Amino acid sequence: MTVRPGASPAGGRRRLGYADQGHLTRDFTAVVGEPPACYARAQPGAAAGQE
Repeated sequence: MTVRPGASPAGGRRRLGYADQGHLTRDFTAVVGEPPACYARAQPGAAAGQE
């Protein structure tokens, strides 16, 4: 899944068939090795200090 700037995380979660955020976060962390928020902050172009 590609995340577009300004896209709703909830919309992406629903498109992928996840009923809740926790389920997506667990699966994402198992595959990528870190939670989605940490991964997003580490990407080029991420706003520094943005939580």
